[in-house]
Amino acid sequence: KEEWTQTIRAIDFGSFAAETRIDNAAKEFFQDRRVYNTNFNNEGCSLIYHVDHCKNCENAMYSQNCEDSKDVVFTSNAKDCYSMVWGRNVERCYQVVGGSEAYDCAFCDGVIGNARKQMYCFCCYNGSNNLFGCFFLKTKDHCILNKQYSPAEYSAMLPRIKRHMQSTGEWGEWFPPSF
Repeated sequence: KEEWTQTIRAIDFGSFAAETRIDNAAKEFFQDRRVYNTNFNNEGCSLIYHVDHCKNCENAMYSQNCEDSKDVVFTSNAKDCYSMVWGRNVERCYQVVGGSEAYDCAFCDGVIGNARKQMYCFCCYNGSNNLFGCFFLKTKDHCILNKQYSPAEYSAMLPRIKRHMQSTGEWGEWFPPSF
C-alpha cells in the first residue's frame, strides 16, 4: 500500500505537461490495437454489441435477427422479448433464461421445444403448454405445480393464483434467491 501511495504522489496530475504526457502515452499504447465494429445491418437499435440484422432493439449483446426486443443476450430470431438470455426462435418472452421455440413465456428457465404460455417454470419442454409453477415436465398441458388440470379448471385457478401473488408482492418477480 505504501508503494502505491508513493507512486501516485509522484505523478503530477495538475499540470498541462503531465496531462499531455499521459495522453500521449495512452495514444501510443492504443495505436496498434484494432477496434472492430461488429454490428451489421441493424435498424433503430441502441446500446448494442455484436448484433446483426436486428430492428428496434435496445441493450442487446451477441444477438441476431431480433425485433422489438430489449435486454437480450445470446439471442437469435427473437420478437417482442424483454430480459432474455440464451434464446432461439422465441416470441413474447419476458425474463426467460434459456428458451428455444418458446412463445408467450415469463419468469422461466429452460423452456425448450415448442413451449407456449408458461409462467414461473423450470425445464419444461417438448410441447408443454399452459403451465404455471412447474418443473421438469415434458409434453404436458394445463398444469399448476406439476399437477394436471382440465382446461376449464386451469383457466379458473390461474387468475386466483395471480391475484394472491399480486397481493403478496410476488407477482412479476423472478424466482426468489431461496430457490
